[in-house]
Amino acid sequence: MVVQVRRRIKVLHVVSRLRCHGPISQLYNLIKYSDKQAFDMMILTLSPEAKDSRLADFRSSGVKCYSLGLSRVAGALLGSRLLKQFLREHPADIIHASDIRSSVVAAMGPKNIPRIITRRESFYKHSILYQGIIYGSILEAIHSAACHRVDKVITVSEFVRESAGRSLRSNIDVIPNAVDIEKFTPASATKRKQMRNRLFLPIDKRVFITTGWLSEFKDPLSIIKGFLSSRVAEQSMLLLVGEGSLRGKCERMANRHSNVRFVGFVNNVVEYLQSSDFFISSSLNEGLPNGVLEALACGLPVILSDIKPHREILAFNPIAGKLFPVKDVPALATCLQEITNNDYPSRSEAAFQIVQQHLNARRMSAQYEALYVNVIQNKKVGGVDK
Repeated sequence: MVVQVRRRIKVLHVVSRLRCHGPISQLYNLIKYSDKQAFDMMILTLSPEAKDSRLADFRSSGVKCYSLGLSRVAGALLGSRLLKQFLREHPADIIHASDIRSSVVAAMGPKNIPRIITRRESFYKHSILYQGIIYGSILEAIHSAACHRVDKVITVSEFVRESAGRSLRSNIDVIPNAVDIEKFTPASATKRKQMRNRLFLPIDKRVFITTGWLSEFKDPLSIIKGFLSSRVAEQSMLLLVGEGSLRGKCERMANRHSNVRFVGFVNNVVEYLQSSDFFISSSLNEGLPNGVLEALACGLPVILSDIKPHREILAFNPIAGKLFPVKDVPALATCLQEITNNDYPSRSEAAFQIVQQHLNARRMSAQYEALYVNVIQNKKVGGVDK
């Protein structure tokens, strides 16, 4: 009897570099929970790694990692040609790009290999908000053109899909961002007490936390104002975990208030989340925010700005949190009071269930694997390159 061994599908993930931030965490989760018997994952970076690289994490998980070692300019000029050369030595069945630079390179790459792009930010609005009207519009035009050239585009939320132009929307599937619930999970009461002691957090106070960049579009100033003006502030602490251009302004606003603490950038965000009671996000624009998902996975009820991605998350179970209008400080203060007056155990359980049932990394990885198979099959059946 002859037993046929199915060949593993080779997936080449192309990224600018493996710096420590949200999109790379999503990629790591995708690969971590992939079916190793069915898929062979490779990574190709365009540029040399920075100090905050997660290259060692990927390599320790058994993933083969390569780099073209190009600057931004060289990547724009030579990236697609060098990608084709790389593929002659390291054949792949599908190419998956995850940021704007890698998307452009993949879109200009070999047409005989299925190519997909994951788009994590809203079309049109995001680049302009973060880069200005002129440069942002140029980046958006380049990114959108790349999305039109590939076989499939994935967005991380319905909001991102809806922000695309009508001609592109029909070629978009949604696979939400997700969180690793083996790493981010609720802590027992005993463990929380131990961590609070270790992190010098008060044992007898509620702890509100926000994580991420202290930037204009995360709007941490509204969080500080809302917290300090609320009735819960006196018996609570606010933690701001992260760095950014607004840190100085935030510190000046919180001056003389010992119940507002700036932690800065840390490698143990999960411990701060597990030690906290509630999570706050006042973002003006998101795709599907990692910070919110990580907080939910740790069982934290959430107080979120009323933007579409946040509404998508709470639609799974509204008990898990409350929404307030963007930049509405009095409304935020009211939400802080209301959420502390309700049944905390039910809210905490609802928060965890959102991630466990809908937005966990194992589920996300399986969705991408099904997509890879489907795109490859469609490419073979269609027989027509774009």
